[in-house]
Amino acid sequence: MSFDKQVYEKAHRILSSRRQRGKQTGERRREEVYHKLPQIARIDRELAQTSIQVAKTVLSEKQPGGLLDGLRRQNLQLQRQKRELLAQNGYPADYLEPVCVCPLCRDTGYADGKRCGCFVKILSDIARENLKGSTGLSDCSFSNFRLDFYPTEPDRASGVSPREKMEQVYAYCRDYAQTFSPASPSLFLYGATGLGKTHLSLAIADVVIANGFGVLYYSTQDLIREIETERFHTAGPERGGAFARITGCDLLILDDLGAEFTSPFASSVIYDVINSRLGARRPTIVSTNLTLKELESKYSQRITSRILGHYKDLRFLGSDIRMIKKKYRL
Repeated sequence: MSFDKQVYEKAHRILSSRRQRGKQTGERRREEVYHKLPQIARIDRELAQTSIQVAKTVLSEKQPGGLLDGLRRQNLQLQRQKRELLAQNGYPADYLEPVCVCPLCRDTGYADGKRCGCFVKILSDIARENLKGSTGLSDCSFSNFRLDFYPTEPDRASGVSPREKMEQVYAYCRDYAQTFSPASPSLFLYGATGLGKTHLSLAIADVVIANGFGVLYYSTQDLIREIETERFHTAGPERGGAFARITGCDLLILDDLGAEFTSPFASSVIYDVINSRLGARRPTIVSTNLTLKELESKYSQRITSRILGHYKDLRFLGSDIRMIKKKYRL
């Protein structure tokens, strides 16, 4: 599961903030209890002393079992006295225990050598917010994708009912998102403008991120611009970071292929990204308003062969949904 570097950094800041708040809360509680019940402060000092004595005994060469047993009994007795005093004065038994949001990992982000579920959720929440911010489309989900916008009458060119076709496309995309893994196939979404390609791409991204995977979304033009800036205007250790991030994420969504300004550099970037991700066996979702014939005319054989030969293609049919919504003020 590979999230963007900035996502990890923000997640670690959140965990650090939680630990700091927990530490401050614990210190306030301790001061409160020690002031009201000085005998508990005395017990804590004795517990600290018995812990030191246990450590010294364990490290000694003789390690007398009787002494260790006595220290352990003393420790348990002091802990029992402490709990009883807290309960008698209206405090929960764990009032002086370390304060943390997640008791499993104690706000470190890791439990049993693996990412804790709380850490995965933090990463996912940040990644989803970043995705919404970068696209400006915060309401694209499977639940609000409307199949009733697609006509049931057969398409004149293909003889296929757009409604039936899009029901199949919708079902495939939903299953793809729910079962996504780094071994999932790449997808090629094509069809006229306004048919829901971006909506379903982002719906997939939302589910994939929620399941703990890293997703990056780019319009093709923005991707080319970012790599161009890095190659020609970035120096030092940061150079190469954007390309590595783009080619290394779990899922890349490359939207609106064909809308970018055509140039040898743009074609080179598109090829490098697609080819690198294929070589690394990392899934990519590419969407375009171009027909297959237009795609082959616009791009070189080495680009089109990789998309048409290695991607699962999903054709979108119907009428421009945005125009329908505008017409009926939906």
